[in-house]
Amino acid sequence: SVAPPPSLSSSCSCHVRRAYFPLDFPHNWKFPDEFPAPASVEAVRQDFKWADAIWLVTPEYNGLMPASLKNVLDWASRPVEQGVFGAPDFVKGKAVAVSGVAGASLASFARDNAVFLAQRMGMKVLENSVGLAVPGEAFVTGHFELNEEQKATLSKQVADFLAFI
Repeated sequence: SVAPPPSLSSSCSCHVRRAYFPLDFPHNWKFPDEFPAPASVEAVRQDFKWADAIWLVTPEYNGLMPASLKNVLDWASRPVEQGVFGAPDFVKGKAVAVSGVAGASLASFARDNAVFLAQRMGMKVLENSVGLAVPGEAFVTGHFELNEEQKATLSKQVADFLAFI
């Protein structure tokens, strides 16, 4: 659990939790071994159940979201009961926002990919998808700070998302 950013704190009473995915998360080619689901998959499903909404933040690699993120979303959308098909109820209709970070593309391809996947999962996707450009030097230094315009863009997305939820 983490404290919500100031823009959220002043807007609402909420609890923000970051979800990190374990290194032992199974690859989706192991779907035949999904019943019972591995513990790491169950942990992610619990995060989905707990959440009122999901915010997907993705980098863009070669025009797509990372395979690890897609894999997690694939597992989250898999049936939880053998013989019952389609995304589980805790996924369907869940509000989701999408943001991305990349170079000059503003992660437009990865964001489009994430929006498409979320819609296929039956999630309710916020129209305001935000892409941020990382300056070239950040890839060398490992340090990136948002400029005022980016902060304003993200603040608008936060407000839009809170209204959407």
